[in-house]
Amino acid sequence: MTTVAQTLVDLAAGSTQDDLSRMCHEAGVRYQTTPLQVAEVLSRWPNASGSGRLRRVLAGEVLVTLSPLERQFVSLLRANALPLPVMNRAASGRRVDCRWPDLRLTIELDSYRFHNTRHAWENDRRREREARARGDDFRRYTWADVVEAPGPIVTELRAVLAAHRPG
Repeated sequence: MTTVAQTLVDLAAGSTQDDLSRMCHEAGVRYQTTPLQVAEVLSRWPNASGSGRLRRVLAGEVLVTLSPLERQFVSLLRANALPLPVMNRAASGRRVDCRWPDLRLTIELDSYRFHNTRHAWENDRRREREARARGDDFRRYTWADVVEAPGPIVTELRAVLAAHRPG
């Protein structure tokens, strides 16, 4: 039997960067495995296959996308030369989909599949209130916004990101 941290080091060899970032995210959510715990195991096996990819994940250099909608959103940002957010990280104690901390902007990406229950609806409203309480502008986009008709949100994001730039 091994620890979750050791398992992540072992799996790094055969995993893509995206898969590894999702595994590390899930290990944190499900088992409270921290980057420090994984780094400690990695220090004992510094040349393990896949260790470079794992170090990039631990350092926060890799965007963690957990759904097809999030991956589509990142692709849309890249295709339009818009700055990338921090993804699936805690803000005010709750994980948010997309955040530009320096610009004080939070975006939640809502697919019907994961946001169609009363519980999800209540949590979504809580996230919005928390974003506003920490001084963030808040936007919510759907699959249709991101994939089917992205033009209006690209225009909106250009304006919002420009308005929030410091200086």
